[in-house]
Amino acid sequence: MSLCKSSSPPHTPLHALTHTRRVKSVITLIDKLLLFESVRLSPVEIAFLEEYARTMGPLAKALNILQSEADVQMGWLLPTLTLLITKLDKICINCRYCKPLVDAVQEGLQRRFADMLLEPEFIAAAILVPKFKTSWTSEENVIKLGKTT
Repeated sequence: MSLCKSSSPPHTPLHALTHTRRVKSVITLIDKLLLFESVRLSPVEIAFLEEYARTMGPLAKALNILQSEADVQMGWLLPTLTLLITKLDKICINCRYCKPLVDAVQEGLQRRFADMLLEPEFIAAAILVPKFKTSWTSEENVIKLGKTT
């Protein structure tokens, strides 16, 4: 298992920066819609859009980091995923409308990255990045896995 830096842009139509822009545009859209008298959103619709933007923000930031064209190494994967999972756990506590979305994202992350989260090579790579060292996890067994590699 390895991550390679691609010499070409991602093949998906939605590049990471687009994700962040879309989340920010939801917030801007709310503000603009509230200015017009002819378009009225109910308080529930406004609350949903605000919660959606808060929920998708961490995911958009993680995508920006992992799909960056520069300064990305294999060692960034686990700290970024761990932080994203932690943030989604915290968001889920106060979710009123987006809990199914958060659950689906968390399930997808676990399904796709569960093996990598315990892969000694990825753990060692994260520990070797000076910015992270062992600060990205508090699990001693994970740190031991990385140090034995």
